[in-house]
Amino acid sequence: MNEKIAKALADADVLKFGEFTLASGKLSPIYVNLRVLPSYPKSMAIVAEELVKVINKLKPDVIAGAETAGIPLATAISLKTQLPMIYVRKRPKSYGTKDTVEGILTKNAKTVLVDDMATNAYSKLIFVEGIKNSGGIVKDVVIVLDREQGGSEAEKH
Repeated sequence: MNEKIAKALADADVLKFGEFTLASGKLSPIYVNLRVLPSYPKSMAIVAEELVKVINKLKPDVIAGAETAGIPLATAISLKTQLPMIYVRKRPKSYGTKDTVEGILTKNAKTVLVDDMATNAYSKLIFVEGIKNSGGIVKDVVIVLDREQGGSEAEKH
C-alpha cells in the first residue's frame, strides 16, 4: 500500500477491531470504515491526491463513484482532475427515471470506477455492469484498499 495513503488512513482512525460482518457476509476481526474519510479533510485530500496520480495514467473520460463510499472519493478526484463525474447505484432508484447511473455519461466514454475497497468484488461487478448498460466502457477500477480476499482476481474477469 502507498505509504501516504496508509498514514492518512491511520490519521483518520479508519480501523476498528472486534467481530464484524462484512458486506460480503464474511466475518472479520477487522473493520475498515473509509466512509469517515470526508470527516478528516486532510486525510481525504491525501488519499484523493494519491488516487489522482493513478487515474491520470489511465486517461479516462469520466470518473464514476460507486455508491456510497466511492461518491465522495470520486467527487474529490473530479475536482482535482477537472474530469466529469457520475455515480452508480447497485440497484436502480425506485422513482423518477429509475436510473442506475446519475450524471452525464456519453456513449463509449472511457470510465474509471472509484470505490473505497474490495473484498470479493461482487459489488464492483454490479457497478461495472450498470455503467456498461448505460453506454460507458469500464476497463479500470481504482480502490483505496484491497482486503486481499479475492476481489482483485474477480475484477480481472
